[in-house]
Amino acid sequence: MNRLALEFGDRLAVMFTASICIGVGLSYGQIYLFHLLLPLIVVSLLTIYRQRFDFRQLKAPATLFFVFWFGWYLISSTWAPDARLAIKYAVFVLIGLTIVFFCLAWIRGEAELLLVKRIVLAVMLVEALIGLLEIYTGFRWPWSPYSELVGYFGREGTNLQALTPYQRDYISAVPTGFHWNPNHFALFMAMLLPYALFAKRLLPGFMLASVILLLVLFAGSRASLIGTGVGILGWLVLGGHSIWKRVFMAAALVAFSYASYLYVPVPSGKVFNETRTRPKQDLVQLSGAVERLVGEHESAGKEDSVNIRIRLMRSGFRAVRSTRGLGLGAGGHVRRLQQEGMMIHSLHNFWLELLVDGGVVLALSMGGWYIFVAWRLLRLGLSPPSAQAGYFARSLFVSLLVFFFASVSASSVIYFLPMWLLFGVALACLSIYSPRTGQPLTMAS
Repeated sequence: MNRLALEFGDRLAVMFTASICIGVGLSYGQIYLFHLLLPLIVVSLLTIYRQRFDFRQLKAPATLFFVFWFGWYLISSTWAPDARLAIKYAVFVLIGLTIVFFCLAWIRGEAELLLVKRIVLAVMLVEALIGLLEIYTGFRWPWSPYSELVGYFGREGTNLQALTPYQRDYISAVPTGFHWNPNHFALFMAMLLPYALFAKRLLPGFMLASVILLLVLFAGSRASLIGTGVGILGWLVLGGHSIWKRVFMAAALVAFSYASYLYVPVPSGKVFNETRTRPKQDLVQLSGAVERLVGEHESAGKEDSVNIRIRLMRSGFRAVRSTRGLGLGAGGHVRRLQQEGMMIHSLHNFWLELLVDGGVVLALSMGGWYIFVAWRLLRLGLSPPSAQAGYFARSLFVSLLVFFFASVSASSVIYFLPMWLLFGVALACLSIYSPRTGQPLTMAS
């Protein structure tokens, strides 16, 4: 293979990985930087990386699942209420499948795995800085929906003039970073918490984890906050330091982040400062959420976000029952909610979305894939062939746990590009450190 071609391919891979993490943060209209690089990556997969890609991996169930997912969504367009929307969702999965194949083709050793880690953490550090500036200085990333400049980039942001002064004051301290929506921003940050917690150098890891938790608190994402709690618990169980040191650091992490959230003043002033007890209020609300979900009533006359999500969940389960488990077809939940007169056209629960659109078959397949990959990562993390292997396996395992809970905060993550990168890197990690190098991944290997 021509050396110049390989160097070009590697530089392109670095930019492509960064563009996956940035997403809508560098875009014009619906065209991201990612979309401009995607055709070049496809060509590279067919030419530069063709000889490096082990096509036997395509026979592995862990990889074939994504092909099945794409095919199932494509077939479901025949019974979906909107065939064009179904094909659109199938294309989302196809793009995600391309990201997974890219990871398997490019990440062929520990060197590439370390490079991916550096790229992702570099993007995260820049986005964390942007998030802190959005909170404490009033700065807005130009691609934020709350930015006055967003219209110059072909996107329609929030009409700030239509909001009350109270609402404008409150959102002025809500970070969005590269990811447009505060919930997606919080999800991205929460997914990367394990890589800070499992860092070999304790102090830098603690500082980075504190910033991540602080940003999640300011974003106001309940599910991401729960996800970070799961991440901390996972680190307490699997961390490499002594148990007492881990317990002390976890307590210090929560105390420091929460104290910074509560007591460091923000320029938005009185309104936001008065609402910063919201996480405590959220815990009170969540304590009654299960009762409201299974009960026949909702909070009287109060349409808070928990009640809205409960209504969406009930609508989703009704849809599954009406199709006898087959599913509405790709994107079918959107039309279903429109028909029911809902103002919100997303289920705000990715796992429920898979069940409603793809039916029991896809939901069980996804659950099986998720458990399989998580179990393999846990096994690798508990008996690693090297310190680096243990770090990556444990971090990826806990990141999958965090994502499982935190993803519920977002309206939908079907086109949340970092999710597909997480899946691809997890498979690449297992491929690199598999006891049977180059063999398809199985439970026995």
